[in-house]
Amino acid sequence: MAYASKLLDNSSGFDESFTTGYAARAFAEDFLYQQAYGSYLLDTKKQHEWIVTKTFSPSITYATNVSGTRRDAKDDIIYGYSSGVGVARQFKKIFISTFYSVAGTQNVEQEESNTVNHSFGQSATYTGNRIGVTFSNTLQPAATYATGERTELDVNNQQKVVTWADNANLNVAYKVSPKTKVDYNLAYKLYYFPVAQNSTTVNSFSEYTFTMGPRMTYQILPKVSIFTSYEFARSYFFEGGDFSSKSDTVNIGGSVKITPKMSANASLGYSMLSYDTNVLGFDSVTLSYGLTRRLTQKIFMSAGYSTSTTEDFDALAGQNKTQLTQNYLTNLSWKITPRASLAAGASMIINSKEGFITLRDPDNETLTFTREQEDVTYEWNTTYSWNPAPYVGFVFGYRFINNNSSFVDFESDDQRIFTQANCRF
Repeated sequence: MAYASKLLDNSSGFDESFTTGYAARAFAEDFLYQQAYGSYLLDTKKQHEWIVTKTFSPSITYATNVSGTRRDAKDDIIYGYSSGVGVARQFKKIFISTFYSVAGTQNVEQEESNTVNHSFGQSATYTGNRIGVTFSNTLQPAATYATGERTELDVNNQQKVVTWADNANLNVAYKVSPKTKVDYNLAYKLYYFPVAQNSTTVNSFSEYTFTMGPRMTYQILPKVSIFTSYEFARSYFFEGGDFSSKSDTVNIGGSVKITPKMSANASLGYSMLSYDTNVLGFDSVTLSYGLTRRLTQKIFMSAGYSTSTTEDFDALAGQNKTQLTQNYLTNLSWKITPRASLAAGASMIINSKEGFITLRDPDNETLTFTREQEDVTYEWNTTYSWNPAPYVGFVFGYRFINNNSSFVDFESDDQRIFTQANCRF
């Protein structure tokens, strides 16, 4: 089963984690998938056996605007490949796995956008009667990321950076009672931008972050549960500077099963961030809610909205500015047959930054405009998956992205047609 946009996100070879709305979209798609098709756990009938999986996935993507620019848009054909090996074993209470994968893309015209990415990861899970422990780590040496919202990284207008990324997470959960669960989470995240593949300026934004905090969930009614959580985060930049920071975040929320076929969830968060230097910190509020509905036995849909205030480095103004992001999205998943499925999604993301900026008209250099910057991104996407045999599958996808802005400099369109074969050995 493929998600409606995750494969399309990676079709260029760039990791999209920094792009606007990625976290909300990825979470929504993952939640919908698990509601419709269950979790990813290994088949328990294969306990006490080592399972080795080898994969190879070639792909072809046609993009109408690979650079994402308004003027001089260039189309291209992107050939992609990914190959990996994974080893896993399910014991009675313990599940362990490790994997290695290499992926690359080759552009027919824009050869400077070619990528090669490596990933290596491990995970281990212990599930007891009342306690559960999960550890995972993923290392990406020399991975290519789209700069997205990290505008400070787009120094040469290349819209990409090469990073050494490492993500580790440890979660300990304890079931206090049939209705109460408490867990504590520790996480570590590293983004290092080597000078060999990036500029000295980009290298100075290399950082690592530690996060920690508890979460408590309580089931107040058979169909209603609530939660509260606290997270402390500490970020350090390798070169020091103005951006090393710490933050405290509190979240509250809940979920309710409205009917046997419909459920809803909502959360509200408040965060306080402060920098190590005299740069002013800021407070932010995050609100999100969503609805999932089983239309038939084989069709699931979801809709959601989230809004948040964050701080972003504005390269045009040369300073941090408060940014308001609103994200509207919907997803549909249809398991047509046991071997074929369809996924589709649509979203609208609105980004508004405080203050005014002045830019020249790109079509008439004698004119200048002073406005607030507001960007609106519309996306439609769909994928069709067909698995004729357990060892082979095919994915066909289409995505259209339309970027609108108060300044035409930031407007663009891009369409992508994507096909991929997935082979398992």
